[in-house]
Amino acid sequence: MAERHEAQRRRLAERERASQVVQSFLGQGKYDSAIYAAIYHSRQLADARTALEATLQAGALGSVYKDHLYVLDYWFPSGRLNAAVNAEIERRSRGDDCGIYNCTNMPGASSRRWAAGAGRTAASRSSSSSASSFQPARMKSAAEISRETRNRYRTAHCTMNNNANRYLCN
Repeated sequence: MAERHEAQRRRLAERERASQVVQSFLGQGKYDSAIYAAIYHSRQLADARTALEATLQAGALGSVYKDHLYVLDYWFPSGRLNAAVNAEIERRSRGDDCGIYNCTNMPGASSRRWAAGAGRTAASRSSSSSASSFQPARMKSAAEISRETRNRYRTAHCTMNNNANRYLCN
């Protein structure tokens, strides 16, 4: 019983330290850091709400890393905070932007996001690369390999001196 009480006391103390870190970042005006600490260290909805509300009040939602906005969108699925987060995501979005929760498995999605992050389209990236003089070696077809193997064995079979059936090779 005493061990369980001590473990609970340690968890509460750790949670309080994490909340103090969030508050410390908010006091310094480091809103993205406060949201990061709330999401990944404190992992408490109350700390995330406090950090997000302070960020909104300071008008600093534009300084928050976009992936953090997607997490906040998930944590606050409705209401005023969700509307503010979604408005910021929409403000930053490009036409080919998928976010971290949707269309990540569609063919070409990661290259489109990479290109969008670099400020150009995927087509311009591939067309702007310099042409290489490298030409891959031609691969033989299965039929060619089969024919060469058959001829090699036939030649070996027909040229062996001790082969009793070598007269069939003529």
